[in-house]
Amino acid sequence: FVNRSVMKILSDEVFIRILTYLRSTDLANAREVDKTIFSADRISAAIHLEVLSYSLLGPIPPQMKMMETSIKCIYRPDTLYIREVLCISLSLSAPQPLSGKGFWISTSWVSNAKKYFDSLQLPDIDNNSKPKKSVKKKQAKIRLRRGSDSLPPWPSINSDLLCVHNELSLASGSGLKSRRKAIDSRSWYLLRRFYPAGPAFKCSTSTECSICLREKEGAKASAIGKKEAELQVRRSDFVPSDLAALAARKCGVPTTHITSRFEGGLQELSI
Repeated sequence: FVNRSVMKILSDEVFIRILTYLRSTDLANAREVDKTIFSADRISAAIHLEVLSYSLLGPIPPQMKMMETSIKCIYRPDTLYIREVLCISLSLSAPQPLSGKGFWISTSWVSNAKKYFDSLQLPDIDNNSKPKKSVKKKQAKIRLRRGSDSLPPWPSINSDLLCVHNELSLASGSGLKSRRKAIDSRSWYLLRRFYPAGPAFKCSTSTECSICLREKEGAKASAIGKKEAELQVRRSDFVPSDLAALAARKCGVPTTHITSRFEGGLQELSI
């Protein structure tokens, strides 16, 4: 953050706009640093604008809508945290767009992120809801065991889609086809708000690495030439030359097996 004296002279509108760039965990930490500058009203207004910005990317599902019981409703960082997790989960489960639309995304990153966010236990912030039944210790242990091996997704979404030349890797051969899939633009831009690191590959304009493509074609041509050479050696080892010439003829009798003689002024051909 900037100097506190600078923050004090900023208007509420400007300061709230700055706070909208922070995530829920950042807002919670800022609240602990200075509860006067980072007041509950300012943080609540920033959270309200942040959730409205989600609606610009698409309709907010019913489970994400805020329950406003009064005009002076205070939103806490844990409220924003739930919205963030729900937005990410919905983006990860979004259907694939039409061919050539959207962006390429790593399937391994999506799989790991889904596993991680599904294992999270979101806090209950609805005070009007009925009290939940207590969870037995055995059930709690099972739930913790299921999410014990899930790790937070790594910061760079498409890091495993880069080849050794820092370009988009090939999508065919050696199981590479399953390394990426298409995701719609709305879901991609929302994920980039939380994970901005790493390259972005647009489906309509991104091309695979030309160096890797030439190396692949060269290796394929070399494999074909090697196979043809092996077949030639095999043919020469197991087929006599006379039979090879006979098998190679297209029509008629091989000229090497034709003899001629003159008898009575006429030429007679025999095999």
